[in-house]
Amino acid sequence: MPRELFPDGNAILNTAQQVSVAFATALTTTFLSAGVSAYLIHRSRTAAVTNGVRCGFVFTVV
Repeated sequence: MPRELFPDGNAILNTAQQVSVAFATALTTTFLSAGVSAYLIHRSRTAAVTNGVRCGFVFTVV
C-alpha cells in the first residue's frame, strides 16, 4: 500500500474491527439468551442464567 493511503487503510481496518466486534457481541448475546431459554423450562431462574452465561462464554472462547 502506498504511504499516502495509510490513513485510509487504517480507517478501513478500524471500521472492520468495530463491525466484527459488534457482530460477535450480538452472537454472544444470542447464545446467552438461547441458553437461558433452554434451561428455564426445567430449572430455576438462577440455574438458567448460569447456563446462559456458560453458553455465551463458551462461544466467546471457542
